[in-house]
Amino acid sequence: MGSLLTLFIPLLSFFQVADVSMEPLLFEGDLIPVVRTKRIEPGDLVVFTDPQGRLAVKSCYLTEGDSLVIEGNYLLLEGGLWFLQPDQKDRLAAHPVVPPGTVFLLGENSFHSQDSREWGFIEKDVILGKVIGKKGIFIE
Repeated sequence: MGSLLTLFIPLLSFFQVADVSMEPLLFEGDLIPVVRTKRIEPGDLVVFTDPQGRLAVKSCYLTEGDSLVIEGNYLLLEGGLWFLQPDQKDRLAAHPVVPPGTVFLLGENSFHSQDSREWGFIEKDVILGKVIGKKGIFIE
């Protein structure tokens, strides 16, 4: 996994996607505008500092108080299901509710994404902002 290229402007930053973990929503090389905010909701795409200290972009699926639903080796969420390795399944089953001050983030290309299945819950304070478009097209 690579990091994201960054150009900073007050309250708005532009990042270049450096991997395939968000395909088909975002592709490697896409330039994405990000507005700085700590208000994150399910469905938002966010840029954050991952546990290895790299910038990453993922989809927010759950926020504090939301429950994880695990059936067999799959995490069931609105919008799809994600395969879980045995250690991921055990770790997530032990903490089935998103704790205060955290979110649950997933890559859309599940077989090529490191995300909350591996890292666990992500602290909101490492989120830099929310993606508001791509390739010059604003979503909001």
